[in-house]
Amino acid sequence: WTVRAGYMFDQSPVPDETFSQLFMDTGTKHHLTLGARFGLDERIYFEGAVEGVFGAERTIDTAEDLNGDGYYDNLPGTYKNLTLSSSWAFNYRF
Repeated sequence: WTVRAGYMFDQSPVPDETFSQLFMDTGTKHHLTLGARFGLDERIYFEGAVEGVFGAERTIDTAEDLNGDGYYDNLPGTYKNLTLSSSWAFNYRF
């Protein structure tokens, strides 16, 4: 057995004025990961991992048209982010 764990801190570089729902970056995020590998023998093994990304709540108070094209570059609202993902693999070495 091999067990792995990790943590990552991710601070957003995106200011409120250019925040976009298309590429949502809710702000400071904390990534937690956990994985394991189990080998049946030298050639066959299974791997799995899970990750949770916990984003801070972000509130945009005013809409901004930064480039003057008549379209808002952001939209007011409160945004939250929680992402859960997993990865699984079966490996065979020749």
